[in-house]
Amino acid sequence: MKIEKLAPDPGFDAEAIKDLERLLDQPSEKQLRPCLNCDVPCPCRGSTSCTCACAIGCPHVPRILSTDPEDHPIEGAIVPLVYALGTLRVVRPCWSCEGHNGADGKLYRPPGVWFYARSVFYPWLISEYLANLDNRKAIENPWHLCLVFFDPDNSDPTFVIEPDLGSIEKPELWSLQRDVRVIAEGLEPGVRGRARDSLARIKNRSAAPTCGPRAVLGR
Repeated sequence: MKIEKLAPDPGFDAEAIKDLERLLDQPSEKQLRPCLNCDVPCPCRGSTSCTCACAIGCPHVPRILSTDPEDHPIEGAIVPLVYALGTLRVVRPCWSCEGHNGADGKLYRPPGVWFYARSVFYPWLISEYLANLDNRKAIENPWHLCLVFFDPDNSDPTFVIEPDLGSIEKPELWSLQRDVRVIAEGLEPGVRGRARDSLARIKNRSAAPTCGPRAVLGR
């Protein structure tokens, strides 16, 4: 089977430009707290808006980012990835698991984070980032991003970041959780960098002159 390459679509390009610019216009974690409902006083001057302590390792994140902090705070090993997704501000984490082994010591449930995304471009950028980490051997296991749920009554489709267990001969929880940290630490700059590259490429394509009718040469 040969897959035909589609011609550029000005309408699609316009939507892509809008969504990519929206991502790139978001404030960084040092400009505005990623946990928007956080009112923890900062250590430097007691402000509830200062970002000096905002980081993946903030001890308040497991409770602040959970909708049920008393009974279901975010599990420690997956907190970095939930937090990192929040720094993008254009996707919304909605479920997470740090992964668990069964009674036999083998992997029972892999770590992963589910999130809502209104634009298809944001999951695509994250997927490209994961593929790049794998290609560079920056992570020990291959990870992928999948569409897991779409409900017409829910405004945004749901995606998951998880290890590609079908490509891992013997998945080990400790190794997967170590990958979580690596993925999280580079996610915000990695996704933003891909967004900038994609935006420039699409704008250049949109600005390129189109060819007029070809002249027919006589004999």
